[in-house]
Amino acid sequence: MSLKIVDGLKKIQGDINSAIASEINLRMGKNRNRVLNRVRAASRSWLESQPEIDSLKKTGIPNSLGSLFGLTSDMPSRAVAAILDAVVSSIDLRVGRANKYLKTNIELVFQRADFVNLLSLPEGFVITEKGEDLHWLDWLLTKGDTIIISGYTYKAETGRGRSGGGFMKEGGAFRVPPEYSGTLENNFVVRAFEGREKEINAILSELLQ
Repeated sequence: MSLKIVDGLKKIQGDINSAIASEINLRMGKNRNRVLNRVRAASRSWLESQPEIDSLKKTGIPNSLGSLFGLTSDMPSRAVAAILDAVVSSIDLRVGRANKYLKTNIELVFQRADFVNLLSLPEGFVITEKGEDLHWLDWLLTKGDTIIISGYTYKAETGRGRSGGGFMKEGGAFRVPPEYSGTLENNFVVRAFEGREKEINAILSELLQ
């Protein structure tokens, strides 16, 4: 028995690549939503581990972010939930189709660079007794160490103020503490994803399982 190959090596290689590409596209299409959900779940966990989130959730505790921003007892939990949901829902996974050269494009999109999805959250505002609108989430995410309020400073004291953890007194200036302050380029949301490349790549590898 003899076997004669009539097709050239180039065509054979092309047919093999096409078959492999079809299998890659099939697997990535099937696994895309599951992998996206895994990335979102991991991202929620990374955000929850940030000290800013922990400090926001502390109600009535002097020097906590909740107290510094004058958040009443029910506000921090709602604000944290809204922040986490906004960031996690903004994450998207875009998977291109593998071509005959077995090349594809996988794009993982995280938080919007302008942070509008967070800065527009109603939970990020506080209305004072004087009717003033204080955008505390904007302060935390974008203002860095700059002075936000002149002529007043925060006084930590249990049982005082809207938050029960302190109040604003005349004199000095108010700014977000440097250990929590952020800018558009470097805030607690950005920091939550720093150094996560290995974990993210491990999740993305599941596209081909």
